[in-house]
Amino acid sequence: LESQYSSQAYDRLLQLRAENPVRISGAGESATVINAGDFAVSLEGYFKGTVNLQGGTLKVPDLKLPLTEADIPDAGRLYWMDPDDRETVIALEDVFSGIGPGSSNQVRAIKDKEIRAFVQGAPALAGVSSRRPPMVRQSRGVGPERTWLDFNADNDAEGNNLRFVVYPESAVDQRKFLSGDYQSPLAEMPVRTAFVVQDSVRGGGNPLLNHVGGNNVIARRQQGSWKETIWFAGNPAAFANGENRLDGVAVDYAQGFLGRPEVFTVRGIGPVNTPVIGSYNNSHGAASKGEIIGEVLLYSTALEDDAVKGIEAYLMGKWLGRLPDGFADVRQSTVAGAGTVLISKGTNMPRIDGGFEGEVAVEADCALRMTIDVDAGTVIGAINCPNAALKLPAEGSITLDFTRRPLNSEAPCDYTLIDCASGIDKVDWTLTVGENAPKKGVFVKTGNKVVFRHLQPGFVLSLR
Repeated sequence: LESQYSSQAYDRLLQLRAENPVRISGAGESATVINAGDFAVSLEGYFKGTVNLQGGTLKVPDLKLPLTEADIPDAGRLYWMDPDDRETVIALEDVFSGIGPGSSNQVRAIKDKEIRAFVQGAPALAGVSSRRPPMVRQSRGVGPERTWLDFNADNDAEGNNLRFVVYPESAVDQRKFLSGDYQSPLAEMPVRTAFVVQDSVRGGGNPLLNHVGGNNVIARRQQGSWKETIWFAGNPAAFANGENRLDGVAVDYAQGFLGRPEVFTVRGIGPVNTPVIGSYNNSHGAASKGEIIGEVLLYSTALEDDAVKGIEAYLMGKWLGRLPDGFADVRQSTVAGAGTVLISKGTNMPRIDGGFEGEVAVEADCALRMTIDVDAGTVIGAINCPNAALKLPAEGSITLDFTRRPLNSEAPCDYTLIDCASGIDKVDWTLTVGENAPKKGVFVKTGNKVVFRHLQPGFVLSLR
């Protein structure tokens, strides 16, 4: 059995694999798994709900975690646009002089997340301007609510697009569109690898173009269906003959898009000047078939396979609420009920409900990181399963962070990090404190608990 359970809500896509039939029930934010066999049901994907295990074994396989934003490669990156990051969306008058702002709900200029994005090392900042699609905050598919750029708007009678612009820091009124004039694009945006979050339900349009008209280098797609070929043969050859991917899977570009929210990736055999996002022509503006675009990353280099797959997983988890094959992130899911939970690596460990009964086993990499919320008095990431036995590797580590540094005047208190029926006494623990650590504190292992004890300066602790 290989099945997906979806309640049509963000992070509620439960992916399970099993060697034999397994019963799945539930709705909303939880699912019940009834496993009467001796085989393991495998928990995969990206799920933040509760799995109620009723017998048998639930396994978290050894799959990669998606990249975080901080892990996104810098080398070769030309541009990074994220309309959902409001700190990167700025008013047009803050960038260009002599150009009036659009309405308040429009994207007028978007800076790279690093704020300064230099094009090919030139001493100029990069921005986006022209024919401004509105920002629309909504949930698309089973993804979360995020801010998308909806090109289906009548801001301009001809349609909408975004054009990359450079402008000297000392003379912002001397801007230069990288798309050049209508027939002569400037070769200053040499894209080799591109990632585009989009919803192609209206056909997909042209997420990447060479210039506004779409009849030079990159031919404009027909707008009748998302099944229309992505590239026309040999136009551009570098993209058409390169690798095209949808949601982490290599595809034939002639099959078109998927007709739903997706991550579109192209890794060309050579660079293609791509200074325009979205097409500008009457078929877009008048026929209501404009693009719907989220995050965009453009690179001048052909990224390696691991980097491509990692960025795709980051974008899919963030915008689509699911992950490609080979990735799993179950750290915010919860396992309740009774049975056996077999976790391949402690770095990807689900929460264990306090009432869970049975065994929780971690096979490798028992490197735990927890955070004490000083104001709430709770421990984020604590293992609290007093009715379950823990089976851990011979060596383990706990790194403890704090939401803020406890005050010397605050009363001493204990924070329970691990509470189980048995198992921790056989582990050689390495315990360290990270951010905002108090001036004085100790780790205490007592019975089947591991506790961090915050002490006031001058406090005397007697151990017997």
